[in-house]
Amino acid sequence: MVKDVTLEDDNSPYGGVSYAGETLYAFLDEVGIKRDTNIEEINNTLALCGIKQVKEEEVWKYYIPLGCKEFAKNTL
Repeated sequence: MVKDVTLEDDNSPYGGVSYAGETLYAFLDEVGIKRDTNIEEINNTLALCGIKQVKEEEVWKYYIPLGCKEFAKNTL
């Protein structure tokens, strides 16, 4: 699962974001990619669509795996 971030057009002459403020989650939903897909595949798809790739540290910065959330909820 990746953190939701706002996407930007890259410098390519084709494609780009669908609308101002489009987020990574909206993009993934639009193209049919699961949110737990690896960052390399997500970035390849973004590049093919004329959108700047996202930095791994940017999207994983606040990520807590589901197992950790469940553990904390059940023990704290």
